[in-house]
Amino acid sequence: MTSRWVAHDGGTAGLALALRRTGECVAIVTAQGADGSLVGARCAQPPALSETGAPALGWTLPGGEPGLQVFTHATHVALNFILEQDEVGADVARRFTGPRTDKFAPLAFEFGLGGAPLLERAVATFECENRPHGTADAEGRWLFTGLVRRYRQTG
Repeated sequence: MTSRWVAHDGGTAGLALALRRTGECVAIVTAQGADGSLVGARCAQPPALSETGAPALGWTLPGGEPGLQVFTHATHVALNFILEQDEVGADVARRFTGPRTDKFAPLAFEFGLGGAPLLERAVATFECENRPHGTADAEGRWLFTGLVRRYRQTG
């Protein structure tokens, strides 16, 4: 499979199309802490495109997520979309669900903007500037927004 990076051009049409193509995927959000620690978590709900102002993606994390502090202070995050249709994809998705200690150990990844890990197994990746730093909703989930800076898809 090939992939290419697309710099965000300020419009939402390309982003909306790319996000629609991730419908059967799970979203794994990743970031790097100021101390160099890597965190990743499965989003509680599918990310959504916000078209108010600069194009951004909104996502949620469970309130008890171990890496929550890193996500609330990271400058950048990556939203990695993984297909669970095969054994490898299902294993990647499971790794980022719950309090596993080293979620990245056997996985191939590279570093993106702000040091956020970009999972090689992702069929789409959106790199975002993290804004604001997270707020809790009534159900205890943390809500985040990220301004999309670039994205890529395989295929």
